[in-house]
Amino acid sequence: MEDRNQSRPAPSGIMFWVLILPAAVVFALCVLAPVWRDYTALRVAEQLERRDVEAFEKEVADQRRHFDALREDPLAVARVAQRDLAFTDPNATLVAVDVGPFARLVCSDQPLESIAPPHAATRILAWIPYSDRVDLYTGGRTRSLLLVLSAAVIAAAVFLHTKPSSTMHTSEQ
Repeated sequence: MEDRNQSRPAPSGIMFWVLILPAAVVFALCVLAPVWRDYTALRVAEQLERRDVEAFEKEVADQRRHFDALREDPLAVARVAQRDLAFTDPNATLVAVDVGPFARLVCSDQPLESIAPPHAATRILAWIPYSDRVDLYTGGRTRSLLLVLSAAVIAAAVFLHTKPSSTMHTSEQ
């Protein structure tokens, strides 16, 4: 009676790599795509925070100039007294100017930096179909399914490529 392991054909190195490479690529995309998405979100948040810090630094510099002017310039003190305290000279002519509610609106014209993957990763991803579909590799159900399937294909490739051990070989005498 012939053993089952003896009837199994010899493992092929080509088939091993045909199974391993696509499964490893899908597995790597499922693992790295959420990390890349989080990284880009952090970079965008960092750029927005940098803009806020620059706006606050500008505001502090404006306040410091205003404070220095109040300390050293008597005309600045007179302007603040006229504006804030409604102090007026009886002989002065007042002209009301409405600056509107958006006079202090700070808007940055500087666009956010684009965040691109490293050059080598871009070249590799150009060869992989659906690699631009990040939602495919980061979505809850599809990501879990792709991870399980690619891990199963890797396990099957390793199992099929292992040579039968001599301990499993039993022959009748």
